[in-house]
Amino acid sequence: MQLGYLTPYSPEALRRASAMGFDCVELDCGWFSADGRGVSSLGHSKEEARDLAQESGIFFSALGMYGNPLLADQESTLSVFERAFDLVRFLGCEVLAAMAGRDPSKSIDENMPLLQTRWSLLAKAAEDRGVRIAFEPWPGSITGHGPYEWYNSASTPEIWERLFDAVPSKALGLEYDPSHLLWQQIDYMLAVREFGDRIYHVHAKDTKIDREKLARCGVHGDGWWRFTVPGDGEVDWKSLLNALRDVGYDGPVVIEHEDEHYSGARFAEGLAKGRDYLRPLI
Repeated sequence: MQLGYLTPYSPEALRRASAMGFDCVELDCGWFSADGRGVSSLGHSKEEARDLAQESGIFFSALGMYGNPLLADQESTLSVFERAFDLVRFLGCEVLAAMAGRDPSKSIDENMPLLQTRWSLLAKAAEDRGVRIAFEPWPGSITGHGPYEWYNSASTPEIWERLFDAVPSKALGLEYDPSHLLWQQIDYMLAVREFGDRIYHVHAKDTKIDREKLARCGVHGDGWWRFTVPGDGEVDWKSLLNALRDVGYDGPVVIEHEDEHYSGARFAEGLAKGRDYLRPLI
């Protein structure tokens, strides 16, 4: 396994990754949009990014293009994803991390026909370019941080199974992130055993649960959980990394640093804390 972190592109970010002893970075090219602004912006710097990574002795684990691709029209969505796939290959990696998307005004059952149609098309385009798509399990604006606003469908094992049955292409897989499963009360270890062959990328983010608050407000309440850097939450990282090895995953483990206690000027401190916790385990 290799250790990295998720970051937007800048020369400073790549130099920091190298100076801090990371092996790789996942480049975040921004939120999906029908005009592909994020892909275009990163595309302008692709030669610089590639060359600087080589000079710094790091590699790109994946390209991240998050957001909701179901609300745009099919033609523009395909065009943006094809450009993202080409950028993935140019950067020397093979994984595009993305969200399956969802029409938040409809149920999962009502979303399934569009999910099947849209992702059958995108999976074929990914296959043609030798790219794998890793679905991020963030559900959207979620319980614990305000009202329900579900903008992503592929957020639970139950829905993963339905989506993979509807679109059987092995171009579609998972960006496994235990933090999103933990707060949903999903068995994150069982998910590894059941979907190990579909895990194409791993995010290292932890979740801390305030059980006293949860006991009073319930799962629909606010503020009973928060994201942390690895090691400050409830994920058993030693057991989890061993489970990933057991199912054959030997790829990048990328810190997604969203710990509000280490934000702003303390960002690098939180990143170093996650690195120091995970490096001996990896």
